[in-house]
Amino acid sequence: MNLQETIYSAHHKIGVEEVGPGVRETTLIGLMLECNVFNEWMKTHIVDSITDLSIVWHYDRETHDLDVDYIYDHNSGEVYWENNKEIWTEHDEKLLSSILMWAELENTII
Repeated sequence: MNLQETIYSAHHKIGVEEVGPGVRETTLIGLMLECNVFNEWMKTHIVDSITDLSIVWHYDRETHDLDVDYIYDHNSGEVYWENNKEIWTEHDEKLLSSILMWAELENTII
């Protein structure tokens, strides 16, 4: 598997994939907050200090689809979200769908 990495400002604007007309925008960190990526302690002590987020992804050779593996703090290295298909929630679906549809992973943005 050939992993790729795209770096974003935590405040990079991204479209949110939701049912209904139109596309709503929020920041990448805001989307992660909406999707319950962070626990209460992290929300209080860490989230405000996050400046850059890295999304690690790859092309699936069998399906030819782009797949997100994990999201981490580019400065500290702390992983905040991992793609665990065995334990999948609607929050994971919203986060992943929004990233795949609107994040332009093939581009690096800082």
